[in-house]
Amino acid sequence: SFLVPCCRMSKKTGFFLVKKDNIYAKLESLLSGLETNTEQVKEFLKFYHIHIDPLGMIQYIRSKLANREVQDNEIVHQLLLHWVDTYPQDFAGESRRIELVVDMLHFLESPHALEYQQKLKEVLKQDPLFKPNRASQSTFDVISQQGTENIAKAIANHCRNLFEEIPNETFTTEAWKANPDHPVNKLLSYTSTVSSWAAASVISKTDRRSQAAILATFCEMLFFLYKTKNFTALLAVLKGLNKISIQRMSSVWKTLPSKSAANYELVDTIFSPGNTYENYRRKLQSSIAAGKNCFPCFEIFIIDIETLETTEDKVALVVNTKELSPVTEIPDSLRAFIPNLPSLSDDVLLELSLNLYKPALAEAQSVISEKQSFLFTYDKLTPTETLTLNTESCSSSE
Repeated sequence: SFLVPCCRMSKKTGFFLVKKDNIYAKLESLLSGLETNTEQVKEFLKFYHIHIDPLGMIQYIRSKLANREVQDNEIVHQLLLHWVDTYPQDFAGESRRIELVVDMLHFLESPHALEYQQKLKEVLKQDPLFKPNRASQSTFDVISQQGTENIAKAIANHCRNLFEEIPNETFTTEAWKANPDHPVNKLLSYTSTVSSWAAASVISKTDRRSQAAILATFCEMLFFLYKTKNFTALLAVLKGLNKISIQRMSSVWKTLPSKSAANYELVDTIFSPGNTYENYRRKLQSSIAAGKNCFPCFEIFIIDIETLETTEDKVALVVNTKELSPVTEIPDSLRAFIPNLPSLSDDVLLELSLNLYKPALAEAQSVISEKQSFLFTYDKLTPTETLTLNTESCSSSE
């Protein structure tokens, strides 16, 4: 059954609660609130969706239900239904995610369980936006050969070049949403690949020292991407480091040098959804005002353009965005690698992470089932622990 006896998570370390605006902290507040309503659920999905690691969020919700830490199960019910309705692409081709959501709907005795089970069955047949590429896993080490800054610039350039392929009138209709091969979805797919590549590069290392070294390298990549002011590539790498498979590796995070931790924390703060991404918008506008080449965060760009009412405004926003930075060629040495970054599915990443680092349980007297084995404690370095900004961190690179 869904609610088997299981160990509660450690009260000492918590689960994912790093900052007040962390997505899991916000989700916990949503699930534990006495007066949470459907509109708040919709608002959460709208503004936090760009941060969602779907498998991680599903596992988190399940753990809250299993530990009876949800104030009103109807909130979970509405959250799942609205998630499937609004962002079906999160479940396209993802059998594990679908299985867990359907499992929860049946546990909640949802009158819509069978309806959504059928709906998700149809979604399962769809081509996933993100397609893992395992053919080149040996190239995870290309960073050491080409240099972190060169890789960062090439990824940023490729994101910008993919945006150039989007016709100016694209967002005047919603036809692009139904076409996986549309340039919009190609760019979204590529950013997902970048995220997976970042996570897989850490997971692929088999010893803690190597994992910590490559994690620090990707924090350095955040620094270089921040300097380029390419917010699309910046978020893509950040989301890779924020995947559940990486975040749960607490012992690796604890060895991160203070400079690397500072870079990570500052970039993470930039994309805080607070006040509709006020921090990000301030950074973007200051770059534009200073006449610097910059490229907006594409996922926030989509949120913004869908709020515009007229065709002229939508077309103008695409045109103006293209004018913010030029199309740039990728170096010959990286031309084959950058568009085809090696990547792994979230299921595989989490499985590898769990194999490397077993869940840390608060107590050992209970045996948890295979489905409950994803519960774990989390004690990653927090902003109150030795996070000292220095002159080489992102904050000095305005």
